[in-house]
Amino acid sequence: MHAGNFLIRDGRVCLIDFGLTRPVRIAKKEESKYEEGGVVLYMPPEYVRRVFNGRKGFWGSVAGEIYSCAVILYFLFTKRMPYTWKYYREEYMKCILNQPPLSFEENGRTPWSELEVVLQRALAKRKKDRFASMGHFLKTLKKVHLPDAADENPFLEEVTDTQAEREGDR
Repeated sequence: MHAGNFLIRDGRVCLIDFGLTRPVRIAKKEESKYEEGGVVLYMPPEYVRRVFNGRKGFWGSVAGEIYSCAVILYFLFTKRMPYTWKYYREEYMKCILNQPPLSFEENGRTPWSELEVVLQRALAKRKKDRFASMGHFLKTLKKVHLPDAADENPFLEEVTDTQAEREGDR
């Protein structure tokens, strides 16, 4: 899963994956096999390990999707990726395997410890240390307290009328 797998249609967020996803109610396995590929920024550590070990094919899992979803959420709240940016694919993959995710503060953003704890768990290096299900991950996220006002929320940017007009011209 990565940011390119989402569409907004009629005000609803839709997950798309062009044939690799399937409705949970008809899934017979918790995992689905796919070949090497994907966007390195969103790859879970277990996938990166297989790539480095030269193994072809990988069984995707709920834990891997939770990891990728956490990367997307981290980016949505910080406008940065959770690891120190490396230009080369293999270097970034080493960061995924060997570095803990950066705190919001380390990434130049205002700390939000309650949210960061949830994302840290979802970004755990070992699958067994992540949430047991996407439902559990979502329930935990819903418990995170949002700042009361926009002026207290470092993640909401004020957009002036002039900015909105310029952006509307694009």
